Amino acid sequence: MDTMLNDSDEIENTVPPFKPASTLESWSSFEDHFTKYKKKYNLKFRVRSSVKTALHNSTHQDQMPTEFEWTQKIYRCTHGVLQKSRSKGHRNRQTRYKKCKARLTAVVKKVAVNEYELTIQNQ
Repeated sequence: MDTMLNDSDEIENTVPPFKPASTLESWSSFEDHFTKYKKKYNLKFRVRSSVKTALHNSTHQDQMPTEFEWTQKIYRCTHGVLQKSRSKGHRNRQTRYKKCKARLTAVVKKVAVNEYELTIQNQ
């Protein structure tokens, strides 16, 4: 495992930040743009955390429109997250972890009175 961690310092893969050309007015629009971006640059992200709009609205004064299923989602590169094995396999090392720091947060933000859109943060 130590050898693998030392080797990962040499890997450098720089891609442009995710900036859709159009305004993101729904989660499906975001997913379409993000899927194309991941495919173009051969990236593997997964949701590490998300907040449903119903939960957000029950615990916050600033209410979000229910057209958005989530108020935010945090995406992390699969090469930058350690996950405990859930199997009984015989692999003696984790092959995906490479200390990758790629991440982004998609957040619903109010841009005007009764007007909301998805914005990208923490890239």
